[in-house]
Amino acid sequence: MIYRKRDNMYMKSAKLTFYISYAASLKDKRQVCRSLIDRTRQRFNVSIAEVDAQDVRQTLTIGLAVVSGETAHAQ
Repeated sequence: MIYRKRDNMYMKSAKLTFYISYAASLKDKRQVCRSLIDRTRQRFNVSIAEVDAQDVRQTLTIGLAVVSGETAHAQ
């Protein structure tokens, strides 16, 4: 067997901001946030969290990151 050393690492990140017009309270916003984060984690292999505007009831800002050994997977 021949083993090849691979020392490539690819990282992609994104910051997404959503406007939730119907959010009348932080509880409404957190419900949307939790649902979005859970569904994204289940479907894609990414790290995701709410990163900004945590006390603003109609603005949701989340950050996503993925690290991979293959550029196609990171894309």
